[in-house]
Amino acid sequence: MNRSVLSIFSLSLFFAVSLFFPQNAHCQAWSVQSTYGGGCITCTDSAHACVVGPGGSIYHTSNGGINWVVQYCGTDLELYHVVFSDANNGWAVGDSGVIIHTSNGGNTWSTQISATRLIMQGVSFPDSLHGWVVTSDSMHANRILHTTNGGVTWVAQNINLQFIPFSVTFLDSNNGWMVGSDGTIMHSTNAGATWATQQIGADAWLQQVVFSDAHNGWVVGGDPGQINLAHTSDGGTTWNSQNCGTTAWLCGVAFPDSNNGWVVGDYLQMHHTTDGGVTWTSQTIPNGTAVYSITFSDVNHGWALSDYGAILRYSGTDWVAETRSVGLPNTPKLHQNYPNPFNATTTISFSLPKADNVSLSVFDVTGRNIATLVNGYRSAGNQRVSFDGKTLSSGEYFYRLKAGNVSETKKLILIR
Repeated sequence: MNRSVLSIFSLSLFFAVSLFFPQNAHCQAWSVQSTYGGGCITCTDSAHACVVGPGGSIYHTSNGGINWVVQYCGTDLELYHVVFSDANNGWAVGDSGVIIHTSNGGNTWSTQISATRLIMQGVSFPDSLHGWVVTSDSMHANRILHTTNGGVTWVAQNINLQFIPFSVTFLDSNNGWMVGSDGTIMHSTNAGATWATQQIGADAWLQQVVFSDAHNGWVVGGDPGQINLAHTSDGGTTWNSQNCGTTAWLCGVAFPDSNNGWVVGDYLQMHHTTDGGVTWTSQTIPNGTAVYSITFSDVNHGWALSDYGAILRYSGTDWVAETRSVGLPNTPKLHQNYPNPFNATTTISFSLPKADNVSLSVFDVTGRNIATLVNGYRSAGNQRVSFDGKTLSSGEYFYRLKAGNVSETKKLILIR
């Protein structure tokens, strides 16, 4: 995985972005709508979208982004992925086995019992009853959970995963795919009872899989085999790499139909196709930061979430800029590194409500300090730092934030 060298970025105490573009701007009709330090965005139509992220944060709009409402879910754990089967029923998953559900569009959220403390990487619900969650913590604990009653009960499916799953998608209650490390793609036609392995011909880490129909699907990722985008037109029997114009790591993909699609990733990459990926056009991201999550309800209405948390809206015709601001937590907060597990670099972020002396260090399981990433005075805001573990062995490590009288530790997993 090719990530940027050690660097740290800070944002102001309250995030606000206001960009204005001419009405005749064409090709890239994106608008900056809101700022938020989230991890995943999804939508069900042009009016309804939801963002989840650090500290159990949830933001929701029901009017196309004119207003964003903070929703409370009862957890302060990191939320990594969110899906809605319709405008009312949604699920979000994250750290330490957390699964939360709403049946009223996010007005209230309730915790569901997953019976595991593993990291929940991805979730898919083709309808309000049938759902799947992929988990990852180590090569010996990865699993897929399944529910047939909307998450009232979750059952681990009897499959021995020999890879780290990052994404899962089901078109209906039977047909689904999951992807992850080592270029692995797996396909099920019986609700996940059994899975057949499909390969893209390289050991790339695959971050996301989407299907526009039962035949056409796309996967994105990157390194080590340099295949960052592949397409199937036969339900996954064969996969062929596509060239969108970059070899950078791609983290997000959306195809509202079999022709129109977008991919996003490192180094400000955003590319658009209107012919199923045969040709691609580079698009400019309005706020100048990398986008890692993208979703579309149709070819004219989409949303994206950038590296710094700015929410972008695609109208299909013009630019519209709106300004929103979201405050920081009351106390220093350490966030889960992303990606996790990782190979060989990952990003660690933390939030400071006020300027303070800060230390951020990485330790091995014996408590030995192997890296000091931050040691000094930092201004208020959201901070990010890249950790490079290419000289370390695979295994579990810990990173600790100390700011003022607050100390917080989290686990990261390096897979080589």
